[in-house]
Amino acid sequence: MSHSTVPHTDLTGAHLTFWGLLRSEWIKLTTVRSTLWCYAILAVVIIGLAVLIGVLQLRNLGTQPGSDQTLSLALGSTTAGIQLAELVAAVLGVLLIASEYSTGMIRSTFTAAPRRIPVVLAKAVVLGVSTFVVTLVALAIALGVVEAVFSAHGFAFDAVDWHISMPVLGAAVYVALIALLAFGAGLLIRATAGSLATVLGLLLIVPAIFNVLYAVLNLNGAQTGAGLVTWPHDVSAFLPAQAGAQLYSANTAADTRGGTAATIVDSGIQLNGWGGFGVLAAWVVVVGGVATALVKRRDV
Repeated sequence: MSHSTVPHTDLTGAHLTFWGLLRSEWIKLTTVRSTLWCYAILAVVIIGLAVLIGVLQLRNLGTQPGSDQTLSLALGSTTAGIQLAELVAAVLGVLLIASEYSTGMIRSTFTAAPRRIPVVLAKAVVLGVSTFVVTLVALAIALGVVEAVFSAHGFAFDAVDWHISMPVLGAAVYVALIALLAFGAGLLIRATAGSLATVLGLLLIVPAIFNVLYAVLNLNGAQTGAGLVTWPHDVSAFLPAQAGAQLYSANTAADTRGGTAATIVDSGIQLNGWGGFGVLAAWVVVVGGVATALVKRRDV
C-alpha cells in the first residue's frame, strides 16, 4: 500500500510584516458590522445636519447676494454635525480595541503577532486613516450640498476657497484624532463601559463643569465690576474637544498663514488652529503612549 506525503514548507525565519498587520487590521475593521454602522451613522449625521442647518441659515443671510456672512454661515452649516460625529468616532475608537479584550480575541491577535507594539500601531493607523477619509468624504458631500442650497437662493460662494476648505480639512483631522484618543483610552482601560464613560465624560461632562465654574466665579464680579476669574476658561481651552474645535473654526484658514498658537483675551487663553491641533495631538500621544507602554507589561 502506498502512502502519500504532504510537502513540508520551511517557515524558518518567516515573520509578519507591518504591511501584513495593516492588511489584517483592515480586514477586521471592514468585516465587523458595528464598524460599518458607526461610519454610516457618522456620514449621515454630517450630511443630514449640513442640509438642515444650511436651509435654516439662509434666514440669517442679508438681502444682498455675496454677503460677508455667506462663507461663515456656509462653514457653520457644513460642520454642524461634527460635535455628534466626534461622539460616534469616540465610540468606534473604544469598540475597536476594548471589544477585543472583552471577547478574548486579543489573545489570538497577540499569539499570531507576538510583537505587540506593531499590532497596536497598525490598529491605530487603520482607524485613524479610515476615520479621516470617511469624515472628509462626508464633509465634501455636505459642503457640495450646502453650496447648491445657497446658490439656489442667490448666495453663491466658492467651495474651494481657502477660508472654508481649510476648516473642513481640519474638521476631518479633528474627528480622526478623537477616534485615536478613544482608542488609546480603550487600550489603557481595556473595558468597553469604563472606556466609553471616560472618553465621553472628557468630551462632554468635564467642559460643562468648567463652564459652570467660570459662570459661578464671575457672577459677583459681573455685578460689582471686578475683574474676571479666567482660570476655568484657561484650563478648559486645553481640553480635547475645546482645543480640537479650533481646527474647524472660521479663523483656521488665517491661522495656517502665521501667528502665535495662543493669545490672551479678556476671557482668558484663546488657542488658534495650530495651537488646538498641537494640544489635541498631545492628548493622543500621551494617552496612546502610556497605553502602549502598559501593553508590553500586562498579561492579556
